[in-house]
Amino acid sequence: MAHDSTRKILILGAGFGGLYLVRRLARGLARARLRAEITLVDRNNYSLFIPLLHQAMIERVEMHHILHPIRQTLRRLPVTFRETEVEGIDLDARQVHTRAGTLSYDYLMLALGSVANYFGNEHFADYSLPMKTPDDAYRLRSHVIDAFRQAAATTDIDRRRQLLTFVIVGAGYTGQEVATELHDLIHASLLRDYPEVRPDEVRLIVVDGHPGLPVPPDKGLARHALHVLHSKGIELRFNTRAKDAGPGWVQLGDERIPTGSLIWTSGVQANPVAAALPGEKGSMGRLPVLPTLQLPDYPEVFVIGDNAYFKAGEHALLPTAQVAGQEGTATADNLLRLLHGDAPRPFQYHQKVEIETLGSYDAVTEVGRFHFHGFLGWLILNTIYLFIQNCWRERFRIAADWTLNVLFPPDTYRVKSESYPDE
Repeated sequence: MAHDSTRKILILGAGFGGLYLVRRLARGLARARLRAEITLVDRNNYSLFIPLLHQAMIERVEMHHILHPIRQTLRRLPVTFRETEVEGIDLDARQVHTRAGTLSYDYLMLALGSVANYFGNEHFADYSLPMKTPDDAYRLRSHVIDAFRQAAATTDIDRRRQLLTFVIVGAGYTGQEVATELHDLIHASLLRDYPEVRPDEVRLIVVDGHPGLPVPPDKGLARHALHVLHSKGIELRFNTRAKDAGPGWVQLGDERIPTGSLIWTSGVQANPVAAALPGEKGSMGRLPVLPTLQLPDYPEVFVIGDNAYFKAGEHALLPTAQVAGQEGTATADNLLRLLHGDAPRPFQYHQKVEIETLGSYDAVTEVGRFHFHGFLGWLILNTIYLFIQNCWRERFRIAADWTLNVLFPPDTYRVKSESYPDE
């Protein structure tokens, strides 16, 4: 290992876990007057506040208000940022290979996030629309608006039925949020702008293999979410799995549904770079870690967020932003202990909130022992989202977006580009 004054700390990924980690670590090093070279690597030059991505999809909030420039976030911190793609990791040589060259490290923090999980069926990858990135959100919005454009221009009944049927695979938080936001976009704006389309022609179908809504875990809040979905006319198909897909159709159990809009929200898997590392894997290709979040055979490597398989009791922690943030904070503290010559401490996860929006002015929120739903739940949820933004400028921008959304329905413009052409 390098001399104490020149230890190289490499952090891969600038999501919730990576940013919580790098900020706490840099400030901790400054307070302790320890010297180290901290390098943060990410393929993008922004971090995404992913809990609001579904709202940005219908422009309930502006997309650029939930994209935070990484260099701006690190402006006052002694951290070097590299915008490049990670291609592989050599654990024995302590090297990370990127498109911009090879980086060596004394300590490595793996926080690369996850990718969509298609469960081995590449037809789903070819014929579905994921919802993980800003580009996914733009593409989905463009696709839905174009479906209405095409439906309004045709009198072919079968073609209209196919265009106006939207199937969402996965009834977790993302699936429910995407379904309710699409419902609001359709009924508040698209049906007004395309009077040729009747409301009864539009179908929103949510499919899940569970016997009921898998989330939220509280039964009372789950009942409220179920009531909201039913009241919006969203079809729920439980105990049903998507078996296959092709151009213009999806197979749900024994039924083939004509649809040009298959939206994939059915889980994630570990980043391919993490999944390619040697050793056993947990569910979704995640890396089993010690209670301290270190790799068992490589104590200089910490794994956090969606790539870490960490068991809390009988079950592994879910890959959520809340988990990643707490793991990032705990990893920063443990690395500071190691630099001081102390032993790292086991990570302990504390469930703070369970939150989910259900469209306009409705949400379910669990804060400790207190449960809220409806407008009050929506108000508390938005307050929490504002509180965890990086700065007041971001809070004001998002709050202003929500205020304007009360006064004006979502717009239905569609910018044509190579990414979102006429279909």
